[in-house]
Amino acid sequence: MASPMVQIAADAQHMLSRLATLVPPSPALRRPLPQRPVLPLRCISLREHLQHYDLATATIEALVQIFNASQQELQRAAQRHYSTTIQKLAAACESDHGALKAFERATTLLFIANYDEGAVRLRKRLLEEIEGARDRSTAMTDGGRGSFSDEVVAVLERA
Repeated sequence: MASPMVQIAADAQHMLSRLATLVPPSPALRRPLPQRPVLPLRCISLREHLQHYDLATATIEALVQIFNASQQELQRAAQRHYSTTIQKLAAACESDHGALKAFERATTLLFIANYDEGAVRLRKRLLEEIEGARDRSTAMTDGGRGSFSDEVVAVLERA
């Protein structure tokens, strides 16, 4: 008689262990798929800074294209890192929606500030390269006399 009871208990235990896989989760436990967060980044311009140099239009266009491509890569990297960070924050603050929103706002402001700073550094570095190239070109075309006036060069040549 104990044998059928043991069999029933074992079957019941087996069925209960499978129950979780057979019944879909309740609607309250389903979470919506998280949206990929988007970081609102602004594009900065190089063109008006290049107007201060005596450059050909084709050169300006080429430099603007190089800068824009670099800026887009910087934006993609910032977006990827921001998305990963927000997803980690969401996982850490799963039960506290208010804390998540506060952390998300602070993180967004930080990422925007860091991106803006990086984009300005990128532009500054490119402009420094342009100035360096222009200075090297000027030094090569003035006969090696640097920034000396004609009078100083004449005095040095006579000496």
